[in-house]
Amino acid sequence: MGVFSALPGTIIVSAKPEFILRMFLQEPEVITIGSHYFRIIAIGYIMFSIMFVGNGVINGSGKTFVTTLISLIALWGIRIPLATYLSKTTMQIEGIWYSIVISAFIGMSLSLLYYGGGRWKNSAKFLKN
Repeated sequence: MGVFSALPGTIIVSAKPEFILRMFLQEPEVITIGSHYFRIIAIGYIMFSIMFVGNGVINGSGKTFVTTLISLIALWGIRIPLATYLSKTTMQIEGIWYSIVISAFIGMSLSLLYYGGGRWKNSAKFLKN
């Protein structure tokens, strides 16, 4: 359900970011910057929702440390160092935005790898009995 609800939002934010931004503000420069941000970050919405669903299943099986570790790796291990580095290149602020998408992809991938590995099922069986 989470992924399917993220899809329309991703499409709207990608296609008409100016429309959304104008509901909240009127400054042309801010709308231009915000539209560019939305177009970069939009694909991340789908990745975030896939990661949240995967992490929810893993958490539900009692493996909360695993999802904590995934979040720490994606945020502190990838996003912050990458944002710091990319923001100092010619990418500047766009580098920060791209680091959000890249860290979302890595977090989603780690969550799916753990989910696909099936180790979470052992805890789920234990909780069932």
